[in-house]
Amino acid sequence: KSTDLADYLGQIFLGSSGGGGSRRTDTSGSVAPGLASATVGNAAATNTTANRAGGSSRRSSRFGAGSSRASTGASAGPISGGDSDIRITAVEESNQLLVMATPSEWDSMQAAIRRLDITPLQVHIETKILEVTLSGDLQYGVKWWFSGLTGEGYGGVYENDQGTVYPNPLDRHRGLGGAAATPTATGSNIFASYLNSKFQVALSALQTSGQAKVLSAPSLMVMNNQEAQINVGTRIPVQTQSIIGLGSVTNTGTGNTTTQTGIGNTSYLDTGVILQVKPRVNPGGLVYMEVSQEVSKPGAIGASGNPPINTRTLDTSIAVQSGDTILLGGLISEDDQTSEDGVPGLSRIPVLGKLFGSTKKGRQRTELIVLITPQVVNNSDEAREVTEEYKRQFQSLAPLRVQMSKPSSPAEEPQQ
Repeated sequence: KSTDLADYLGQIFLGSSGGGGSRRTDTSGSVAPGLASATVGNAAATNTTANRAGGSSRRSSRFGAGSSRASTGASAGPISGGDSDIRITAVEESNQLLVMATPSEWDSMQAAIRRLDITPLQVHIETKILEVTLSGDLQYGVKWWFSGLTGEGYGGVYENDQGTVYPNPLDRHRGLGGAAATPTATGSNIFASYLNSKFQVALSALQTSGQAKVLSAPSLMVMNNQEAQINVGTRIPVQTQSIIGLGSVTNTGTGNTTTQTGIGNTSYLDTGVILQVKPRVNPGGLVYMEVSQEVSKPGAIGASGNPPINTRTLDTSIAVQSGDTILLGGLISEDDQTSEDGVPGLSRIPVLGKLFGSTKKGRQRTELIVLITPQVVNNSDEAREVTEEYKRQFQSLAPLRVQMSKPSSPAEEPQQ
């Protein structure tokens, strides 16, 4: 934006981010790990000290840390500083800059503008959230099932599609995500692993057999260092406060009638599949992502009038190369199930009814896994390729497009 660019230029060449009136509050952006922040300055000017003491502002999100540019009433007022003759004005309506400076100062400013006014990177993030039934070979969890697929278990090796041998990813990434919040599910800790084509084929087989069910498969495009959120579910009402007993007495002639009234406050909670991702890309194409995943399901309404909400959450930071797929798992839950079967009527007789029916009790264990594939989009051509790929995936729309492209023929008159 022109207002952001004017703030940066004011810091570089004037030593301040604004003057007079209300302007945007400057905050320092996040830098991917391994990179150092850089300051561009004008060596020819004597009064162009760069002041980088910007404050950090936290976003209203699930992430525990982060910074963003918080707007506090952006103004297009001019920026000037000290004895310098430089004047910088941002025109928000047309997203343009008006600059008054000497030719030598303008040459220095042009170099800075070319470095700052660039097309930001975008990240195309494909995710798939699956619920796996833990039975048979999967009774000990997806982590141990993957360990069996490698043939070596922890400490072994695996071979990728190009024939290169690496250490077992389950061992190499065993602690990844350990700093995240403890999930509200029982079982193994959160783990992460990179997937090659063999593992992806195995997951597809689980979906075909019915052991894995896709809960959601969102896909989104997000700008670098910006937060994106997808919420697929239902907003349920929850009564947070109630006051009962505000009554009145009415004389009806035959007796007094008491009317009880109450006052209550109701709020709405998001349930379902909620995913928040904030990517950061380094020059080598490595994507650092802060991931917050929640899958919640309301239960039956209790005596309080509010339903219990079964929630499984995952909060972690991961690093993955652009185009690779990483799996997050370990969110295991157990549900006790009871089913009754018997002769209608007779099975409900007290005491003797058990002779005409049966009761089965079981426990179902499920594990939630999340597959994430980030793809860095550097320019508009790559963004167009992503769009074309989605068009090719919608094969069912092909007959519709062909039918719509055909010119409509005039209706024939019925023959007498």
